[in-house]
Amino acid sequence: MPTNKITDNSYIRTAELSVREISSDKREFELSFSSEKPVTRWFGTEILSHDVECVDLKRLAEVGTVLFHHGKDANYGSLPIGKITAVWIDENTKKGRAKIVFDNDEKSDLIYQKVKAGSIKGISIGYTIDVIEEVKSGATSTNGRFTGPCVVVTKWTPMEISIEPVPADTDVGIGRTLKGDGNIMSNINEAKTTEDPQRAILAERQRVTEIQALCRSFDITSDKYIASGDSIETVREAVLNELKNRQQPLPAARITVEADEEDKYRAAAADGLLARMGYSSQNPSAGYENFRGMTLKDLMIDCALRNGEKSPHRMDINELTRSVLTDSSAFLSIVNSTMNAVISKAYSSAPVTFTAWTSEGSNSDFKSAKRFRLSATGDMYEIPENGEFKDSKGLDEGVETKIKTFGKKFGFSRQTIIDDSLGTVARMIEAQVRSNLRFINRKCYELLAKNSKIYDGKSLFAAEHNNLMTEQTLSIAALNEMIVAMAKQKDISNSETLNITPSILIVPVALQLEAYKIVESLADPSSTNSGVVNPMRGRFQVISDANLDVHSAKSFYLAANPNDIDTIEVTYLNGNKQPVLESNVSFDRLGVEYRMYHDFGITVLDYRGLVKNPGK
Repeated sequence: MPTNKITDNSYIRTAELSVREISSDKREFELSFSSEKPVTRWFGTEILSHDVECVDLKRLAEVGTVLFHHGKDANYGSLPIGKITAVWIDENTKKGRAKIVFDNDEKSDLIYQKVKAGSIKGISIGYTIDVIEEVKSGATSTNGRFTGPCVVVTKWTPMEISIEPVPADTDVGIGRTLKGDGNIMSNINEAKTTEDPQRAILAERQRVTEIQALCRSFDITSDKYIASGDSIETVREAVLNELKNRQQPLPAARITVEADEEDKYRAAAADGLLARMGYSSQNPSAGYENFRGMTLKDLMIDCALRNGEKSPHRMDINELTRSVLTDSSAFLSIVNSTMNAVISKAYSSAPVTFTAWTSEGSNSDFKSAKRFRLSATGDMYEIPENGEFKDSKGLDEGVETKIKTFGKKFGFSRQTIIDDSLGTVARMIEAQVRSNLRFINRKCYELLAKNSKIYDGKSLFAAEHNNLMTEQTLSIAALNEMIVAMAKQKDISNSETLNITPSILIVPVALQLEAYKIVESLADPSSTNSGVVNPMRGRFQVISDANLDVHSAKSFYLAANPNDIDTIEVTYLNGNKQPVLESNVSFDRLGVEYRMYHDFGITVLDYRGLVKNPGK
């Protein structure tokens, strides 16, 4: 079984995207990018060995990136749409796996949304081959896992991961040479003179796949060039002549470069504005310092120059504003990126507490969507030898969740630009975001305090629900009664004891001091003997919120961990927890108009994980 060292050979494999979203907040996915699936090439069967020692992941981990259509798309070019945060070989499944995070810019977001929705289902990996093992018919590879005839790639290096809109036939494959020297025929001739048939095969394979890729890009049939043995240089010249005959010029490479540079310019300008307004960025874009000292008017002039205006510095403010507040100008995009960064910062720092004891849900549209709870009745029973299994009846209970839209409108005028007051607009947006989160926070606590009727027509806390206690002051005895009540809750069939354990103590601000005494004291606060151990010490996480004081300064609640049992769910449209900011150039006010909206709903899913004591 000969082993051959290969040089300057780069290839691509395409397969169906196997992806799992890890975090919608971070736009993070885990995916499988390669496997040991045999691929039938024109010369035989190729297998990428996924033994750990066979794959060099260093380059992919350090400088690897996520592209769209391998950088060949006319709109995206070589612009990365995401970064690779982790990469490894799964030894059990023999697959290459990675974690990727999509970028936040408009183009990357478009691909992110389509992957998330399942519209794009292709994944492709660019890789170079270093060493192969030719396994003859009936023979076994060195690692004992593959039977010939086949070619096993025993040393290879993944170069980049690509999201593919239309996956290619994996039995054909797509290839390219990274160096792009096109010197394929010389490789074949050199291989023949050295009597190295394996190298000749690989060189010919690279010639074929390069020609196929080039011709496919311009909708030209490649068969005649492959059959005639033409070099890649000859094919390039033929393609150029064909395009001239069609009067269709070859796309200029500078278009991709300009698009990439424009994105860098906008990112640096947005980070510069953020720094100038006092919003620091953890990883500011390169060159942001150049924009940190610019006024808004200076930035408008700079954007106008990039947009082709000859003398924007001589324009009056009205003319300059009209010039840059267009779709073709970078100015509005920069301001919008800045405002969206402000939204993210405001969301993460808003003083709300509902997230500690409610769960998060996601609906894909505004229609009602049910959350089901299932229950199986009857004990398990012994199955004698050769005995049959008996049916066990189950019950289900569904609660409808529904999303509504909440929003506000505001904007800034040319006066803001003249006064260089974008920081004021940013603070206004930040205040709007916090106000929106406080609104959700207030509504969650109103469900507890107002004790409205829920899905079964009864109040959330009611005697029928076994979760409304006798009025007592906050104490160890009162909490113990609530713990017992929650543990004894039955499932929906009323036959199984759920044994739920509460972990969160929710109190108004007026009771927070007493709550911390009970939860953190070494000794029982209610005992006159300091040697009596506090059985509630460290038992609960204390959550206090002033929204409860508005309704009652003495009522207190216990809640189970929402990951253990459903309680109250805050449901977001497609899992988007942050408000959406949209801009529109306003004709009436000679400025920019914004609207901020948020799609969410709040629903009680189950009463069993909540207990209330009205207090006294």
